[in-house]
Amino acid sequence: MSKQPNHPKPEHPENKGQVDLLFQAVSSYSKCKEFKSLLAFCARFKHLSPYNAMLVQMQRPTATYVLTADEWKNKYNRVIKPDARPMIILVPFGPVDFVFDIYDTEPVEKMFPDDIDALMDIIYQSEGTQENTDTDTFIRNLAIHGIAFEANLLGGDELGAQIEAVRQKKNIKVQLTRKHNIRWDSYFLLSINQQLAKENLFASICFELGHLFCHHLSGYNWWDSRANELNRESMTFEAATAAWLVCERQGIANASSSYLEQFFRNHRHIPDVSLDFILQAANEIEKMFKPLNYQKGLLYKKDEKFREAVRRQRERRKEEKELIIPNKNMNYKQGELF
Repeated sequence: MSKQPNHPKPEHPENKGQVDLLFQAVSSYSKCKEFKSLLAFCARFKHLSPYNAMLVQMQRPTATYVLTADEWKNKYNRVIKPDARPMIILVPFGPVDFVFDIYDTEPVEKMFPDDIDALMDIIYQSEGTQENTDTDTFIRNLAIHGIAFEANLLGGDELGAQIEAVRQKKNIKVQLTRKHNIRWDSYFLLSINQQLAKENLFASICFELGHLFCHHLSGYNWWDSRANELNRESMTFEAATAAWLVCERQGIANASSSYLEQFFRNHRHIPDVSLDFILQAANEIEKMFKPLNYQKGLLYKKDEKFREAVRRQRERRKEEKELIIPNKNMNYKQGELF
């Protein structure tokens, strides 16, 4: 068994500079060929967020499968080789973490096949057992972002959906706990064609959310709309790319595939777009696959009045609970006297 190498800790101050250098390299993906390769890489690394998959691709385009040292040890009983080169990824509530390619690891004991290809088959099989996307949960999560949902679209674009910032706000229900919710005014309206098949419906919603999270819409002072600095082609490309990434990583066919393929065939360079916004949009959309806490939504993050209303409702529930508990104790003692 090889001795575990000592790798730098994630909180090392030099790591921030390394990440900044990686972001500066984004300009190298302006050519369609390189950009297409990046998208395929991000789609293949489904166990990473799209953003972290991009970071890995920048550092090692030939990477096969990456995990942290602890994940390799706990999941597959493999350790990191002494001469291994770590790759940087971002982590929630922290600066960075390090991951290692499968070819930079070696087995400790005979628990899994030594052959890399055989082990990769096992890994891909385990990934394939993940649950499919729950469209109902996905739609319910729209409310925490201040989005009203209606299945009444008659026109719309070729994807059969449309999102817009609304002046006449609609009433939406935001779930706070399993038993409590709060009614609030929407900021956006997402309309879809109810005749769409389930997969087309999901792809259509992803495309429209791509526009939202890429800040193509007016954000009610939540952000500066990028519509003034981008043309229609650039905005369509950003939204389509974010939707393609999400759907491809879920194994869902979508209209963005044909759009992007046609664009790549007819152009050498991609439009003037932000890879940063595209990947962040894909990240935000993927978070909506599972039930989300209301604090993760745009409403709670951006709307001060909404946060205050939630705070008051929590205080009322706390006061009601404090009133109920003494009454129960009192009734119990009174009952004992008779």
